[in-house]
Amino acid sequence: MARGDRHDPAAAGVTGPAHDVTARPLTLGTAGHIDHGKTALVTLLTGTNTDRLREERERGISIELGYAQLVLPSGRRLSVVDVPGHERFVRTMVAGATGVDLFLLVVAADDGVMPQTAEHLAILDLLDVPTGVVALTKTDLVDDELLAMAHDEVVAFLEGTRFAGVAVVPVSARDGRGVPDLLGALEEAAARVAARSLAGGARLAVDRVFALKGIGTVATGTLWRGEVRAGDALRVEPGGADVVVRSVEVHESAAQTARAGERVGVNLRGAERSGLARGRWLVSPSPAAAVTTWFDAWIRLLPSARVLRAGERVRLHHGTAQHVARVQFLDRRDLGPGEEAPGVLRLDAEVYAEPGDLFVLRAVSPVETLGGGTVLSMLPVHGRQARAAFLRALHGGTSERAAGQGVAEAVALLLAARGDRGLTAAELLPTVAAPRAASALGGAVERGEAEKVVLGDAPRYFRQGARERFATALAGALERRATERPDRPALTTAELAAALPDVPVAVVEAVVGEMLAAGAAVRS
Repeated sequence: MARGDRHDPAAAGVTGPAHDVTARPLTLGTAGHIDHGKTALVTLLTGTNTDRLREERERGISIELGYAQLVLPSGRRLSVVDVPGHERFVRTMVAGATGVDLFLLVVAADDGVMPQTAEHLAILDLLDVPTGVVALTKTDLVDDELLAMAHDEVVAFLEGTRFAGVAVVPVSARDGRGVPDLLGALEEAAARVAARSLAGGARLAVDRVFALKGIGTVATGTLWRGEVRAGDALRVEPGGADVVVRSVEVHESAAQTARAGERVGVNLRGAERSGLARGRWLVSPSPAAAVTTWFDAWIRLLPSARVLRAGERVRLHHGTAQHVARVQFLDRRDLGPGEEAPGVLRLDAEVYAEPGDLFVLRAVSPVETLGGGTVLSMLPVHGRQARAAFLRALHGGTSERAAGQGVAEAVALLLAARGDRGLTAAELLPTVAAPRAASALGGAVERGEAEKVVLGDAPRYFRQGARERFATALAGALERRATERPDRPALTTAELAAALPDVPVAVVEAVVGEMLAAGAAVRS
């Protein structure tokens, strides 16, 4: 999800205590190489063994996602998603990491930074997880000198990333040393994370579906946005099946309401033929979202990645789903390590996406993480150069001010590209999430870059001077008719609309009305 889809009290001028028991829910995700002790540490911290499967317990490795609840010393509760560390299960790791708010990166002191340590941290960066803590585990197996070396290695590993400076805490899951320090570091990290927004419709990324005898279908996942209550009507996307929430559980306890940032289980009515499975969404329908087999995106490659060629097939991880997609670039033939550019992703199946959604790209073979990006738009823009310029503007900057300027520039470019077809705020939603869509178009009018034709409750916006161009074209059509057919000089609305083939008929009717009111035409 876009990290802008959060509520930041400090940004609103309201601050609370550093450790607020009533603080909004957050989800903590583990990360790290296989056999570095992620599950053992989670078990020690939470009292829950997240290895649910018999195979996991017999082999001593995590295969599936595991879930637990961590109660910090302040009383604040974190939902924990424990991910597998083996390279064969990175797909599962991405599904678990996609909804987390902060991370617990686990590095074994006797092993140090390993391949999946680096890959998992890169994925956390691509998914814009804001912060976290590093647990330096298995300290009971090393002496002080080796522990200091391992600590320095982790600090050096983090340098040059946006996670430089996060707490690195030595800990042992065997004897419990360092646990109070680790809990304190997690407390401080959680206090720095803005809570997810409760505004807008619910959006639940489904990662597990099962049936219980006498109860029915149960779906679990991380609630990205909004709230869910018993009796709520939700929709399964992609697919469009309607379901009703019978009951809600948070960490296996009945709850009246589940809030964004929590691990949620919902018992559903009507889900039997809905196609509900991992990778689907349970949502309150949103005008900004679209079920689509393509989207425009801002794509960036990791510095360690190989060159990504135009037309290449890649594995796209979005939400808890994985798809195969082809990548196309709009202003280049390929993308090199560490580079970023606008592009189009065409998928092998439908996805439910919103502007601002984040995704991860991995190679088909050999399977390795290449990079990722941000969903920008699902609104067609004709012309490669115009489309690339539009997406570059839409990508904007990282600050709110720069992003706002980017949206304004993007809207101006889009209005130019749309020409006589114009644009409504609703049509802009698959590109610019509400409420910014309406304000962006209104701002274009105020700056003299656009004008609007009022059509009931849905004005349509055009480039500045459009109304005059339309009126001139219609007047010209009337003059030609009067010259060619002086006995029948009048034109019907349909005939007038033929003079402006790209302009919606309702707009033609509105302009004709203005001409009649101004005396530039008469009704016969």
